[in-house]
Amino acid sequence: MSAGREEHTPVNGMMLSRFKQFLGTSIYDGHTRHRICKSLERSQMSLYTILTAKNLFDRMKKHLPGYIKRMEQKALSDVDRFMCGKRKKELEKVLSNEYLLFIGCTIISSKIYMDLSYTNFSWIEICHHGVDQINAAERQILQVLEYNVGLQWIELKKMYDEFGMMPSEALTNQVEVKQRKGFFKWAFGSLFRFISCVDT
Repeated sequence: MSAGREEHTPVNGMMLSRFKQFLGTSIYDGHTRHRICKSLERSQMSLYTILTAKNLFDRMKKHLPGYIKRMEQKALSDVDRFMCGKRKKELEKVLSNEYLLFIGCTIISSKIYMDLSYTNFSWIEICHHGVDQINAAERQILQVLEYNVGLQWIELKKMYDEFGMMPSEALTNQVEVKQRKGFFKWAFGSLFRFISCVDT
């Protein structure tokens, strides 16, 4: 998914206020939502990034029971059961902190969209958690999702519509046209390079 510069503009206070309400469909605790939005404000993330983070968070919660079941089924020997129990405790520790989980999803999301995203060490200043906790949260999320963190354009558009930040028409004009322009620029650029090679 290619996006223009506007889509990667950091969210402003009004957007974060709306996102805080929108996040209520995933996280019920108001204090946790407030902390998340404060951290997102400090991190200067784009709307693309935080909507994708919410999508990852929701998907992770949905896939969690299946992940735990598979983990338990694989534990055949005593050693396996011990390791499974250890992983389960680590998972429960991470899962009990929805704030850290969402930050982990935001970190993964930022790495999807940004060539030069923050390092996990940089997030220490943003979220005031140790790098070990940040790494553990990121690892657990990736394992639960089986490293499938891709987001289809149609899913992101649906989230934009649900979020209600911009009408569907404006979104179509703003992003999809840019995608088409980007495709044509790439296609014609490739064609011209091919023709210039043939001519020489």
